[in-house]
Amino acid sequence: MRVFNTLKWATLPLAVSLAGCSFFGGAVEGTPATLLAYISMQSLDQVAVVSLTQRAPAGEPIPAGSAPANMAINPRSDREYLYVANHSTNTVSFLNVRTRQLEKPVPSGANPWDVSVTPNGQFLYVTNTGDRTVAQIDVEARSRIHSFTFDEQTYPNFKPRGIATHPITSKVANANEAYVVSEGNSGNTSTPEGTVVVLKDRSIGTPIKLTGAVKLWKAAVTPKGDRLLVTDRGSSKLWTIDLATGKPGQAIELGVSGSWDVVVNSSITAPVAYVSLSDKGQVIPVDLNSNTAGRVSGVVPVGTGSQLRQPQALALNSQGTELWVALFGSNEVVVFPNISGIDMPIGPRLINYSYTQGQAGAPEDIVLGRGVQ
Repeated sequence: MRVFNTLKWATLPLAVSLAGCSFFGGAVEGTPATLLAYISMQSLDQVAVVSLTQRAPAGEPIPAGSAPANMAINPRSDREYLYVANHSTNTVSFLNVRTRQLEKPVPSGANPWDVSVTPNGQFLYVTNTGDRTVAQIDVEARSRIHSFTFDEQTYPNFKPRGIATHPITSKVANANEAYVVSEGNSGNTSTPEGTVVVLKDRSIGTPIKLTGAVKLWKAAVTPKGDRLLVTDRGSSKLWTIDLATGKPGQAIELGVSGSWDVVVNSSITAPVAYVSLSDKGQVIPVDLNSNTAGRVSGVVPVGTGSQLRQPQALALNSQGTELWVALFGSNEVVVFPNISGIDMPIGPRLINYSYTQGQAGAPEDIVLGRGVQ
Protein backbone atom coordinates (compact mmCIF):
# COMPACT_ATOMS: atom_id res chain seq x y z
CA MET A 1 0.00 0.00 0.00
CA ARG A 2 1.10 3.57 -0.68
CA VAL A 3 -0.23 7.08 -0.43
CA PHE A 4 0.67 9.80 -2.88
CA ASN A 5 1.22 13.38 -1.73
CA THR A 6 -1.94 14.81 -3.22
CA LEU A 7 -5.51 13.72 -3.85
CA LYS A 8 -5.92 13.61 -7.60
CA TRP A 9 -8.93 11.49 -8.43
CA ALA A 10 -11.66 13.79 -9.66
CA THR A 11 -14.25 11.59 -8.01
CA LEU A 12 -12.71 11.90 -4.55
CA PRO A 13 -13.82 14.78 -2.31
CA LEU A 14 -11.30 17.23 -0.91
CA ALA A 15 -12.01 16.55 2.73
CA VAL A 16 -9.81 17.32 5.70
CA SER A 17 -10.68 13.98 7.26
CA LEU A 18 -10.50 10.88 5.08
CA ALA A 19 -11.29 7.27 5.74
CA GLY A 20 -8.32 5.79 7.55
CA CYS A 21 -6.17 8.92 7.45
CA SER A 22 -5.85 12.63 8.02
CA PHE A 23 -5.50 14.89 4.99
CA PHE A 24 -2.42 16.39 6.64
CA GLY A 25 -0.60 13.11 7.19
CA GLY A 26 -2.29 10.89 9.69
CA ALA A 27 -0.88 7.43 9.01
CA VAL A 28 -0.33 5.24 12.05
CA GLU A 29 3.32 4.59 12.95
CA GLY A 30 4.60 5.44 9.47
CA THR A 31 2.06 3.36 7.57
CA PRO A 32 0.83 5.12 4.41
CA ALA A 33 -2.80 6.22 4.32
CA THR A 34 -5.25 4.54 1.98
CA LEU A 35 -7.86 6.10 -0.30
CA LEU A 36 -8.69 3.48 -2.93
CA ALA A 37 -9.63 -0.18 -2.99
CA TYR A 38 -8.50 -2.35 -5.91
CA ILE A 39 -10.60 -5.48 -6.54
CA SER A 40 -9.57 -8.23 -8.96
CA MET A 41 -12.53 -9.49 -11.00
CA GLN A 42 -11.43 -12.87 -12.30
CA SER A 43 -14.35 -13.52 -14.64
CA LEU A 44 -14.03 -10.12 -16.35
CA ASP A 45 -10.21 -9.87 -16.60
CA GLN A 46 -10.37 -6.48 -14.88
CA VAL A 47 -9.50 -4.70 -11.65
CA ALA A 48 -12.22 -2.47 -10.22
CA VAL A 49 -11.32 0.72 -8.33
CA VAL A 50 -13.46 1.95 -5.43
CA SER A 51 -13.20 5.17 -3.42
CA LEU A 52 -12.88 4.49 0.30
CA THR A 53 -14.51 7.84 1.06
CA GLN A 54 -17.40 7.74 -1.39
CA ARG A 55 -18.01 3.98 -1.19
CA ALA A 56 -18.49 3.98 -4.96
CA PRO A 57 -16.53 3.18 -8.15
CA ALA A 58 -13.70 5.63 -8.87
CA GLY A 59 -13.45 5.60 -12.65
CA GLU A 60 -13.65 2.69 -15.06
CA PRO A 61 -12.11 -0.70 -14.19
CA ILE A 62 -8.49 -1.26 -15.21
CA PRO A 63 -7.87 -4.01 -17.80
CA ALA A 64 -5.80 -6.83 -16.32
CA GLY A 65 -4.50 -10.13 -17.61
CA SER A 66 -6.53 -13.30 -17.98
CA ALA A 67 -8.23 -14.51 -14.78
CA PRO A 68 -6.63 -12.01 -12.36
CA ALA A 69 -6.14 -13.59 -8.93
CA ASN A 70 -4.19 -12.16 -5.99
CA MET A 71 -2.51 -8.75 -6.08
CA ALA A 72 0.13 -6.64 -4.35
CA ILE A 73 0.95 -2.94 -4.51
CA ASN A 74 4.49 -1.57 -4.45
CA PRO A 75 5.23 0.29 -1.19
CA ARG A 76 7.66 2.73 -2.84
CA SER A 77 6.30 6.12 -3.92
CA ASP A 78 8.43 6.09 -7.09
CA ARG A 79 7.00 2.76 -8.24
CA GLU A 80 3.33 3.32 -8.83
CA TYR A 81 2.35 -0.23 -9.72
CA LEU A 82 -0.17 -2.85 -8.80
CA TYR A 83 1.01 -6.39 -9.51
CA VAL A 84 -1.64 -8.95 -10.49
CA ALA A 85 -1.23 -12.72 -10.86
CA ASN A 86 -2.87 -13.87 -14.11
CA HIS A 87 -3.91 -17.42 -13.35
CA SER A 88 -4.76 -18.40 -16.94
CA THR A 89 -1.83 -16.86 -18.84
CA ASN A 90 1.08 -17.70 -16.49
CA THR A 91 2.09 -14.05 -16.11
CA VAL A 92 2.05 -11.17 -13.66
CA SER A 93 0.53 -7.91 -14.86
CA PHE A 94 2.15 -4.57 -14.09
CA LEU A 95 -0.75 -2.12 -13.74
CA ASN A 96 0.30 1.52 -13.66
CA VAL A 97 -2.06 3.04 -11.09
CA ARG A 98 -1.24 6.58 -12.24
CA THR A 99 -2.07 6.08 -15.92
CA ARG A 100 -4.44 3.16 -15.24
CA GLN A 101 -2.82 1.21 -18.04
CA LEU A 102 -1.84 -2.43 -18.32
CA GLU A 103 1.84 -2.58 -19.20
CA LYS A 104 3.78 -5.55 -20.53
CA PRO A 105 3.20 -8.63 -18.33
CA VAL A 106 6.09 -10.68 -16.94
CA PRO A 107 6.19 -14.51 -17.21
CA SER A 108 6.02 -16.14 -13.77
CA GLY A 109 5.29 -19.87 -14.06
CA ALA A 110 2.25 -22.10 -14.46
CA ASN A 111 -0.99 -20.80 -12.94
CA PRO A 112 0.27 -18.02 -10.63
CA TRP A 113 -1.96 -17.46 -7.61
CA ASP A 114 -0.47 -15.36 -4.80
CA VAL A 115 1.95 -12.42 -4.96
CA SER A 116 3.89 -10.37 -2.43
CA VAL A 117 6.43 -7.56 -2.78
CA THR A 118 9.41 -6.89 -0.50
CA PRO A 119 9.28 -3.72 1.63
CA ASN A 120 12.11 -2.15 -0.38
CA GLY A 121 9.90 -2.47 -3.46
CA GLN A 122 12.59 -4.34 -5.39
CA PHE A 123 11.42 -7.95 -5.64
CA LEU A 124 8.11 -9.65 -6.26
CA TYR A 125 7.49 -13.25 -5.21
CA VAL A 126 4.81 -15.31 -6.98
CA THR A 127 3.47 -18.77 -6.13
CA ASN A 128 2.72 -20.91 -9.19
CA THR A 129 0.22 -23.63 -8.35
CA GLY A 130 0.49 -25.28 -11.77
CA ASP A 131 4.18 -26.23 -11.64
CA ARG A 132 4.72 -25.94 -7.86
CA THR A 133 7.35 -23.23 -8.08
CA VAL A 134 7.86 -19.73 -6.72
CA ALA A 135 9.08 -17.00 -9.08
CA GLN A 136 11.32 -14.13 -7.99
CA ILE A 137 10.78 -11.09 -10.21
CA ASP A 138 12.96 -7.98 -10.33
CA VAL A 139 10.37 -5.22 -10.69
CA GLU A 140 12.86 -2.70 -12.08
CA ALA A 141 14.19 -5.07 -14.75
CA ARG A 142 10.70 -6.55 -15.21
CA SER A 143 11.99 -10.06 -15.49
CA ARG A 144 11.89 -13.34 -13.60
CA ILE A 145 15.39 -13.68 -12.22
CA HIS A 146 14.92 -16.95 -10.35
CA SER A 147 12.52 -19.85 -10.01
CA PHE A 148 12.47 -21.73 -6.69
CA THR A 149 11.76 -25.45 -7.02
CA PHE A 150 11.04 -27.90 -4.21
CA ASP A 151 12.35 -31.46 -4.58
CA GLU A 152 10.15 -34.21 -3.19
CA GLN A 153 12.78 -35.66 -0.88
CA THR A 154 13.51 -32.44 1.01
CA TYR A 155 10.05 -30.92 0.67
CA PRO A 156 7.56 -33.83 0.52
CA ASN A 157 4.17 -32.95 -1.00
CA PHE A 158 5.14 -29.28 -1.16
CA LYS A 159 2.48 -27.28 -3.01
CA PRO A 160 3.15 -23.51 -2.88
CA ARG A 161 -0.02 -21.55 -2.14
CA GLY A 162 0.32 -18.43 0.03
CA ILE A 163 3.31 -16.07 0.02
CA ALA A 164 4.13 -13.28 2.48
CA THR A 165 6.79 -10.61 2.84
CA HIS A 166 7.44 -8.07 5.59
CA PRO A 167 5.39 -4.88 5.99
CA ILE A 168 7.12 -1.52 5.73
CA THR A 169 6.90 -1.17 9.52
CA SER A 170 9.29 -4.11 9.96
CA LYS A 171 12.82 -2.98 10.80
CA VAL A 172 14.44 -6.38 11.29
CA ALA A 173 17.60 -7.38 9.46
CA ASN A 174 15.80 -10.09 7.48
CA ALA A 175 13.03 -7.78 6.23
CA ASN A 176 13.52 -8.76 2.58
CA GLU A 177 12.89 -12.46 3.13
CA ALA A 178 9.76 -14.13 1.78
CA TYR A 179 7.75 -16.95 3.33
CA VAL A 180 5.91 -19.51 1.24
CA VAL A 181 3.32 -21.88 2.69
CA SER A 182 2.38 -25.26 1.27
CA GLU A 183 -1.21 -26.43 1.06
CA GLY A 184 0.10 -29.98 0.77
CA ASN A 185 0.09 -32.25 3.82
CA SER A 186 3.62 -33.53 4.44
CA GLY A 187 2.43 -35.85 7.22
CA ASN A 188 -0.42 -38.35 7.04
CA THR A 189 -4.12 -38.54 7.79
CA SER A 190 -3.65 -39.40 11.47
CA THR A 191 -0.79 -36.94 12.02
CA PRO A 192 -1.04 -34.09 9.51
CA GLU A 193 1.82 -31.66 9.08
CA GLY A 194 2.11 -28.34 7.29
CA THR A 195 5.26 -26.83 5.81
CA VAL A 196 6.58 -23.27 5.51
CA VAL A 197 9.91 -22.35 3.93
CA VAL A 198 11.95 -19.15 3.98
CA LEU A 199 13.17 -17.65 0.71
CA LYS A 200 16.20 -15.36 0.93
CA ASP A 201 17.95 -14.03 -2.14
CA ARG A 202 18.04 -17.20 -4.25
CA SER A 203 18.24 -19.79 -1.48
CA ILE A 204 15.59 -21.94 0.20
CA GLY A 205 15.76 -22.44 3.94
CA THR A 206 15.19 -25.59 5.98
CA PRO A 207 11.50 -26.57 6.05
CA ILE A 208 9.57 -25.36 9.10
CA LYS A 209 7.10 -28.05 10.13
CA LEU A 210 3.75 -27.27 11.76
CA THR A 211 2.51 -30.47 13.37
CA GLY A 212 -1.27 -30.71 13.19
CA ALA A 213 -1.66 -28.31 10.26
CA VAL A 214 -3.87 -29.73 7.51
CA LYS A 215 -4.16 -27.32 4.57
CA LEU A 216 -2.17 -24.08 4.92
CA TRP A 217 -3.41 -21.26 2.76
CA LYS A 218 -2.45 -17.60 3.34
CA ALA A 219 0.08 -15.79 5.52
CA ALA A 220 0.99 -12.38 6.95
CA VAL A 221 3.94 -10.93 8.87
CA THR A 222 3.35 -8.91 12.06
CA PRO A 223 4.23 -5.17 12.12
CA LYS A 224 7.45 -5.71 14.08
CA GLY A 225 8.52 -8.44 11.68
CA ASP A 226 8.87 -10.95 14.50
CA ARG A 227 6.15 -13.48 13.63
CA LEU A 228 4.52 -15.12 10.65
CA LEU A 229 0.80 -15.91 10.87
CA VAL A 230 -0.59 -18.72 8.70
CA THR A 231 -4.21 -19.72 8.07
CA ASP A 232 -5.32 -23.33 7.79
CA ARG A 233 -8.42 -24.36 5.85
CA GLY A 234 -8.40 -27.77 7.54
CA SER A 235 -8.15 -26.87 11.24
CA SER A 236 -9.26 -24.30 13.81
CA LYS A 237 -5.72 -23.01 14.42
CA LEU A 238 -4.01 -19.82 13.33
CA TRP A 239 -0.41 -20.99 13.16
CA THR A 240 2.52 -18.79 14.15
CA ILE A 241 6.25 -18.96 13.43
CA ASP A 242 8.97 -17.09 15.34
CA LEU A 243 10.94 -15.47 12.52
CA ALA A 244 13.99 -14.81 14.70
CA THR A 245 14.47 -18.50 15.47
CA GLY A 246 12.69 -20.03 12.49
CA LYS A 247 10.67 -22.27 14.80
CA PRO A 248 6.93 -22.74 15.33
CA GLY A 249 5.40 -20.48 17.95
CA GLN A 250 2.17 -20.74 19.90
CA ALA A 251 -0.76 -21.83 17.74
CA ILE A 252 -3.79 -19.61 18.33
CA GLU A 253 -7.12 -21.38 18.76
CA LEU A 254 -9.85 -19.70 16.72
CA GLY A 255 -12.65 -21.99 17.85
CA VAL A 256 -13.87 -22.30 14.27
CA SER A 257 -12.21 -24.25 11.45
CA GLY A 258 -11.57 -23.27 7.86
CA SER A 259 -9.64 -19.98 7.98
CA TRP A 260 -8.86 -18.40 4.60
CA ASP A 261 -7.09 -15.02 4.72
CA VAL A 262 -5.30 -13.06 7.45
CA VAL A 263 -4.35 -9.38 7.68
CA VAL A 264 -2.71 -7.46 10.53
CA ASN A 265 -3.06 -3.82 11.53
CA SER A 266 0.03 -1.61 11.55
CA SER A 267 0.29 -1.06 15.32
CA ILE A 268 3.64 -2.08 16.80
CA THR A 269 2.37 -1.98 20.39
CA ALA A 270 -1.19 -3.31 19.92
CA PRO A 271 -1.15 -5.63 16.88
CA VAL A 272 -4.47 -7.22 15.93
CA ALA A 273 -5.01 -9.81 13.19
CA TYR A 274 -8.26 -10.40 11.33
CA VAL A 275 -9.04 -13.81 9.89
CA SER A 276 -11.74 -14.72 7.36
CA LEU A 277 -13.68 -17.95 7.89
CA SER A 278 -15.14 -18.39 4.43
CA ASP A 279 -17.25 -21.50 4.90
CA LYS A 280 -18.74 -20.15 8.12
CA GLY A 281 -19.47 -16.67 6.75
CA GLN A 282 -17.50 -15.04 9.56
CA VAL A 283 -14.54 -12.81 10.38
CA ILE A 284 -12.69 -13.12 13.68
CA PRO A 285 -10.22 -10.68 15.31
CA VAL A 286 -7.14 -11.94 17.19
CA ASP A 287 -5.25 -10.02 19.88
CA LEU A 288 -1.61 -10.79 19.08
CA ASN A 289 -0.32 -9.59 22.46
CA SER A 290 -2.39 -12.16 24.35
CA ASN A 291 -2.73 -14.65 21.47
CA THR A 292 -6.48 -14.86 22.01
CA ALA A 293 -9.34 -14.73 19.53
CA GLY A 294 -12.13 -12.19 19.98
CA ARG A 295 -15.82 -12.40 19.13
CA VAL A 296 -16.63 -13.71 15.66
CA SER A 297 -18.66 -11.42 13.40
CA GLY A 298 -21.05 -12.79 10.82
CA VAL A 299 -20.79 -11.19 7.40
CA VAL A 300 -24.41 -10.11 7.06
CA PRO A 301 -24.52 -6.64 5.45
CA VAL A 302 -26.89 -4.09 6.95
CA GLY A 303 -30.29 -4.09 5.25
CA THR A 304 -29.86 -7.43 3.46
CA GLY A 305 -31.75 -9.75 5.77
CA SER A 306 -30.04 -12.66 7.47
CA GLN A 307 -28.15 -14.32 4.62
CA LEU A 308 -24.50 -14.94 5.45
CA ARG A 309 -21.89 -14.19 2.78
CA GLN A 310 -18.63 -16.07 2.24
CA PRO A 311 -15.72 -13.76 3.15
CA GLN A 312 -12.38 -14.54 1.55
CA ALA A 313 -9.80 -11.84 0.81
CA LEU A 314 -9.29 -9.13 3.46
CA ALA A 315 -7.70 -5.66 3.48
CA LEU A 316 -7.29 -3.04 6.23
CA ASN A 317 -7.09 0.71 5.83
CA SER A 318 -3.99 2.45 7.13
CA GLN A 319 -5.43 3.32 10.54
CA GLY A 320 -6.80 -0.16 11.12
CA THR A 321 -10.29 1.26 11.55
CA GLU A 322 -11.92 -0.30 8.48
CA LEU A 323 -11.81 -3.89 7.29
CA TRP A 324 -12.66 -4.48 3.62
CA VAL A 325 -13.83 -7.95 2.63
CA ALA A 326 -14.21 -9.59 -0.79
CA LEU A 327 -17.05 -12.10 -0.88
CA PHE A 328 -16.86 -15.36 -2.80
CA GLY A 329 -19.22 -15.69 -5.73
CA SER A 330 -21.40 -12.75 -4.75
CA ASN A 331 -20.20 -9.83 -6.91
CA GLU A 332 -19.97 -7.83 -3.68
CA VAL A 333 -17.55 -6.43 -1.16
CA VAL A 334 -18.38 -5.26 2.33
CA VAL A 335 -16.67 -2.97 4.82
CA PHE A 336 -16.64 -3.21 8.61
CA PRO A 337 -16.34 0.44 9.71
CA ASN A 338 -15.30 1.86 13.09
CA ILE A 339 -13.12 -1.03 14.21
CA SER A 340 -11.38 -0.50 17.54
CA GLY A 341 -8.84 -3.20 18.29
CA ILE A 342 -10.65 -6.53 18.59
CA ASP A 343 -14.05 -4.83 18.84
CA MET A 344 -15.86 -5.55 15.57
CA PRO A 345 -19.06 -3.69 14.65
CA ILE A 346 -22.19 -5.70 13.99
CA GLY A 347 -23.42 -5.51 10.42
CA PRO A 348 -20.89 -4.50 7.73
CA ARG A 349 -21.83 -2.13 4.90
CA LEU A 350 -22.44 -3.54 1.43
CA ILE A 351 -20.62 -1.82 -1.47
CA ASN A 352 -21.48 -2.09 -5.14
CA TYR A 353 -18.31 -1.62 -7.17
CA SER A 354 -19.89 -1.88 -10.62
CA TYR A 355 -21.58 0.86 -12.65
CA THR A 356 -24.09 -1.72 -13.85
CA GLN A 357 -25.85 -3.76 -11.18
CA GLY A 358 -25.17 -7.46 -11.61
CA GLN A 359 -22.40 -6.93 -14.19
CA ALA A 360 -19.40 -7.05 -11.87
CA GLY A 361 -17.22 -10.14 -11.84
CA ALA A 362 -16.95 -12.01 -8.54
CA PRO A 363 -14.01 -10.62 -6.54
CA GLU A 364 -10.89 -12.72 -6.09
CA ASP A 365 -8.72 -10.33 -4.08
CA ILE A 366 -8.77 -6.83 -2.61
CA VAL A 367 -5.91 -4.48 -1.73
CA LEU A 368 -5.94 -0.86 -0.56
CA GLY A 369 -3.70 1.93 -1.85
CA ARG A 370 -3.39 5.68 -2.40
CA GLY A 371 -5.15 7.79 -4.99
CA VAL A 372 -3.50 9.15 -8.13
CA GLN A 373 -4.83 10.59 -11.38
